[in-house]
Amino acid sequence: MKDRFFNKLDWAAFWTATLVTLAVYFFTLGPSVGLEDSGELATAGAHLGVPHPPGYPFWTFCSWLFCKLFAWVKYMGHPTPAWCISLFSATAGAFAAGCTAMLICRSSRDFVSGTGNGDLATGNGDLATGNGEWGTGNGDRATSILAFGGGVAGALTFALSPVEWSQSTIVEIYSLNALFLMWVFLLSYRWMKRPSDKMLWFTAFVFGLGLTNYQVLVFAIVPLALVILMTNPGMFRDVFIYLVPVALSYQVLQIGSLQRANAFMQNDVIAKHKALESTALCPSSWMLALGVAVVVGSLAAAAWLKGRGERAKARDAALWGGGAGAALMLLSCTLFLGANNWSGIYEPVAPLVEPWRYAVIGALVAGSVVAAALAAVEDESKRLSDPECLKPLAISGALAVAAIVFAASVPQADLAGYGGPAYPWGKSTGVFVAVLASLFAMTWFTKRGLCFAIPVAGLHVAAFILLRHGAMNGLTHPQSWWFCWPIAWNFALLALAWLSLPNGRSVAGAAFFAQLGVSFYAYMPIVSDLRNPPMNWGYPRTWE
Repeated sequence: MKDRFFNKLDWAAFWTATLVTLAVYFFTLGPSVGLEDSGELATAGAHLGVPHPPGYPFWTFCSWLFCKLFAWVKYMGHPTPAWCISLFSATAGAFAAGCTAMLICRSSRDFVSGTGNGDLATGNGDLATGNGEWGTGNGDRATSILAFGGGVAGALTFALSPVEWSQSTIVEIYSLNALFLMWVFLLSYRWMKRPSDKMLWFTAFVFGLGLTNYQVLVFAIVPLALVILMTNPGMFRDVFIYLVPVALSYQVLQIGSLQRANAFMQNDVIAKHKALESTALCPSSWMLALGVAVVVGSLAAAAWLKGRGERAKARDAALWGGGAGAALMLLSCTLFLGANNWSGIYEPVAPLVEPWRYAVIGALVAGSVVAAALAAVEDESKRLSDPECLKPLAISGALAVAAIVFAASVPQADLAGYGGPAYPWGKSTGVFVAVLASLFAMTWFTKRGLCFAIPVAGLHVAAFILLRHGAMNGLTHPQSWWFCWPIAWNFALLALAWLSLPNGRSVAGAAFFAQLGVSFYAYMPIVSDLRNPPMNWGYPRTWE
């Protein structure tokens, strides 16, 4: 019989705490709309709408399902969607208590055993008979009772605390956040004791999905980081390496979102070029997008083939597939140029300099990524100083430098008469240099780490130079360059991390599934635009 991590005793604690809590919450539910955000949230949940920021898409969807399932319930002869949503709050809070009980029950057995692997009753734990094996195989009924009782008592203490109880019986989002928090902690403990990529990825997905409900969950990163550090220090290092370009992208997008300086502005502006109204040198959009897709797909295929031990095929996928993608990107901005204009409502998404310049930098960075991938797929027994690795790595560095030099050739924008306080470029530059230096400090001592750091440095130094020269914006319309480049770079980073970092498969997979969970936010523009519900904070027209 398969040795399960959570045995009958753990599940007994889970269901006892869940059912007792649900019973208490059910008999103390608010019958209808309450105070504060209750009416707004109930309207959004009943009509599959978009409540106030940050939008709570997963909560809204679940609330809508409960409204449909319990539409037959009446209050004073009328439908009561608020009661249905309060019931969802109670259900989420009850399962949060169940996860708490299971976590306490299982971890207390490990603590008492002193081995870290105390499987009470290794699949046969029985509270009634006490026949659970504990380390030596000797039954310990007292320990079983303590583990079960401690789990249930701890869970009920949490569930019946004034704050949790009050928020689990009304129309609110906090009980669902409690469920996500305890679920993530429970899964993290399971991964810490029996590490596996599948469990790590599922935990990351739940964490990402939880962020669509209430962003305070992000503070759980601190204990989760400690769990990773204690379990696998190498993975902790690789996570940090992966997050460096993520942080640098955030910095560029944040500064780029500032307004263009002019004589009428007083502060919080930077020098930017005036947006182009038209050009005769616009790259082919479809060819550029196809090139990016081919590069990312080829890198993902190379990473998958490398994991299967088929290094020759992985090398071919990176070389021919990735090379073809980079070539398509270059062709889009050289031989396939055409006219375009951005007048009227399209002015906010217009490029700040000739768009072919951005495409050339993108093609050079893509070539740098592909060359670095060729070095990364080589056998781990080979050092980076070996010709098979050094040659593509040198090409990657040369292309990265070319992208930086080309970015530096973009003219510097002026302040257009602005006389207010200057933007503190010295502080931003210092942060940028320090973060980039930390990346090279870590990757220098990481096998194949430079294969990740070199193309990352190429893109981010080029992007920072463009930003400094007034040629970069923050996020705007989803169809604009300003929105598409960080999305494309994100997927390239995932594939490159998978290929080049020692724990790349685990880290890239976790990052991908966390993003997959967060992507539930796509719910908001869809329902805002297609349904236009009575409670709609989405306002899709603001994209235009």
